[in-house]
Amino acid sequence: MVGRRVRAARPRGAESGWQRRAGPVQCFHQRGPCLAHPKEAEVQPINTGYGFIGLGHMGMNAVRNLLAQGQRVVVYNRTHAKTDQMVREGAVGAHTIEELVSLLSRPRIVWLMVAAGPAVDDVIFGDDGLARYLAPGDVIIDGGNSFYRDSMRRAERLKEQRIHFLDAGSSGGLEGARQ
Repeated sequence: MVGRRVRAARPRGAESGWQRRAGPVQCFHQRGPCLAHPKEAEVQPINTGYGFIGLGHMGMNAVRNLLAQGQRVVVYNRTHAKTDQMVREGAVGAHTIEELVSLLSRPRIVWLMVAAGPAVDDVIFGDDGLARYLAPGDVIIDGGNSFYRDSMRRAERLKEQRIHFLDAGSSGGLEGARQ
C-alpha cells in the first residue's frame, strides 16, 4: 500500500499511551541516579549520595570504588573502627543506622553488604533497622548473596511502606568490588 497512510485505531478522546501511564519516573544526574514516582511529590529530584552498611572486605572495596568515582558515601558498620577507617579515606561516617539515614538526601539509596540470613533482617527490620527510618520512595539494595525466597519476603514486607528493595548479590571477590 504505497502512498496510503495507516492510522492506529483508538477511541475518540483517548490519549496516547505515554500520556495516560503513571509509571515510575527516572531522572539522572552526574552524581548518580534518582528514582521517584509521581505520587511521591515530596521526593527531591536529585540523589546526592549513597548509604552503605557492612564494611567487611567486599564492602570496604565497594565504598572505595564509589569514592574513587567522586560519589558521596555515608557508611555504617557495627565495628566503629571500620567506619572510622573509611572516614579517613573520604567517606562520611555514621555510628547508628538512624544517623546514616539522616545524613542522606531523598530519595535515599542504602546498599547493604552484610552476611546473608538473619543479619540482613536485623539491619532492615530490627528495633533500630532501616525500615523504621526510611520513607516511601527510598531504596534498599542487598548486595549480599541472600536466598531468593528471603529476598522476596523482604521486598513484600517493604512494599507495604513503599520502600523499594533490590536483591543484587555480588560476586567477583575483593578485586571485583574495586572495579
